[in-house]
Amino acid sequence: MIDLFAIPVHKGRVIPTEEEKKGTDELLEEIWSTVSPGTWGGETGLSSGEISLMLQKDTRLEWMLKPMWEAAKMYWDHLGYVPDSRIIAESCWVNLHRKGDMTKEHSHNGGAAGVHIASVYYYKKNKDNSDLEFVDPLDYIKRMTPIGGKMDDQLLGKTVPTDQYDFLMFPSWVRHRVSPNPVDDARIAISVNWVGGI
Repeated sequence: MIDLFAIPVHKGRVIPTEEEKKGTDELLEEIWSTVSPGTWGGETGLSSGEISLMLQKDTRLEWMLKPMWEAAKMYWDHLGYVPDSRIIAESCWVNLHRKGDMTKEHSHNGGAAGVHIASVYYYKKNKDNSDLEFVDPLDYIKRMTPIGGKMDDQLLGKTVPTDQYDFLMFPSWVRHRVSPNPVDDARIAISVNWVGGI
């Protein structure tokens, strides 16, 4: 059996020191005190997207961004993108999901955006929080086959289990979503978009 045209998703891990965690917690408290639930597109929880998509410029996140940048360079090469490209973090924001909060289906490449790689880092998450679900880009084609299992109006997809301090990288065009958080423990995800240029 040969599986053709797979979509590689890179999974990594970055664990902060106590000092790095303290600085990040301070940043997050500043953000949560100035944003309101459900005001950022597609999010029902809190999001820094309401006030800033440029958190990559905050030095309190360097501990996370530097190792993710190294991973983004390797992932870029694995995807077969243009060699010797300069990879940079184009945007960065954070979302907080309390019980019932979710993220609607979307991608990170809206045409003019020019984003090449999307990533999400799980700063706070436990095993019972919702995981990221990737939408199958062949959904419409698969529905023309006698595929087994439940098929309703929601697009077919695959969930990738993650733990606190894990991150995922994937091509920016892949559509994805997060189901409502089923537990009282909050989930905090930091998203980073990466672009490459010569």
